[in-house]
Amino acid sequence: MFEALRNIANDSRLACPLCGADCHLEFEFQFALAVGNYRYRVLAAFVPERSVSWNTSVGDDVVFWPFLVILNNPSEGNSVWLPYWHEVKSPSGAVHNRYGQWAPFMNQASFASLLAQARAKGYSV
Repeated sequence: MFEALRNIANDSRLACPLCGADCHLEFEFQFALAVGNYRYRVLAAFVPERSVSWNTSVGDDVVFWPFLVILNNPSEGNSVWLPYWHEVKSPSGAVHNRYGQWAPFMNQASFASLLAQARAKGYSV
């Protein structure tokens, strides 16, 4: 999932590994609170132009990969999903991608409202 979204963010073409035809990425979200399951198609994905990284006390190098993913469900419209990963490189050179488990998901109108409110208060988001 990390590589597929990163490819979309980098404007790389998603192609079928068998025939080479263009393909798209879909996710099915299983929402709680009796909302149910919904399938969304990825329209676009974005990552920051500059990544944030740090070194841990045990010598690991960590890169934070937050994503802004625009999705569409024909009956629900566009939504925003904010998944993230930590790419952890150990001193031995082994690399592990750790998925952030609490990624927000909301309709695009709610997200736009949050951004507009922050901008109205002078924040450059």
